[in-house]
Amino acid sequence: EQAARAFITLACISGNIGLSGGGFADIGARLNQIPIGSLPQGPFKTNGRVNSVTWASTVLNGDLDPPIKMAYIVATNIINRTPDTKRNIQALEQMDFIVCQDPYLTPTARYADIVLPICTDLERNDLVVTYRQGTHLFYSQKSIEKLGESKTDYWVFSQLSKRLGIYDEYTHGKNEEEWIKHFLDSSQLDTKDLKQTGLYREEGKPHVALEKFRSDPKKYPLNTQTGFIEISNPEAEKAGLRSIPSYIELNETYSEYPLQLITPHCRIRSMLSPVSRWYRSTTLKASRMRPCTSAKTAMFMV
Repeated sequence: EQAARAFITLACISGNIGLSGGGFADIGARLNQIPIGSLPQGPFKTNGRVNSVTWASTVLNGDLDPPIKMAYIVATNIINRTPDTKRNIQALEQMDFIVCQDPYLTPTARYADIVLPICTDLERNDLVVTYRQGTHLFYSQKSIEKLGESKTDYWVFSQLSKRLGIYDEYTHGKNEEEWIKHFLDSSQLDTKDLKQTGLYREEGKPHVALEKFRSDPKKYPLNTQTGFIEISNPEAEKAGLRSIPSYIELNETYSEYPLQLITPHCRIRSMLSPVSRWYRSTTLKASRMRPCTSAKTAMFMV
């Protein structure tokens, strides 16, 4: 957290907030504003949310009332995709019942009481927008029919909604193909090329985060206690962090070791499962080190 907070603080104190090209990471980039619809959420709203990073600690610490006793896991390999794998496993083992929808038997699926086989993107039609700053719409068309007994997520949820007595509210009487047609017909987009090429791009003006705040901080306050940027945050201390981003000395146990190894996110991810065998064969496993450091530590770069 300290490095990320330090970068954000640097952007703030150097005045690079609310400017095109400024900000931190992808904050301030263009948002996807293609006018395409989304599926209805049904008549009920969520009763609460847990942080996707600290969910396991929330479950294990008993911070919820009532406690979570069942997990219905969709579109994520949550054991591997959130921090602290062992703690994630402990949290799932504490559940009374787990359902997992996935095309693959992931580490998360192995802890499920029921695994519902979901077809891959190659076996269904769909409309896909790019994540966050992209301005593309993809018309993903299936290459083959669904294999085995696999189904789509929408089919599973439709069947569940029928058993819960909210089928009409959830589906509005439409199947997947009818929803796709509805979204395209009501989008007012030129979908001719989209259907032929599978790709639509919209040239929009880049979105600049905090641009309005920079132009008039009093008229467009931030969601903080003061309405302004707060570099020192007392709430961080409650979460066990420093109030401002700071360098934290190594634990004395490890002080005798001059170097720290930080393992980056592996490029072989669960989302690459269909191509991971090929990807491994073309990817060199290598570590890099500065020559001066290598010479001092009698290590070499491979």
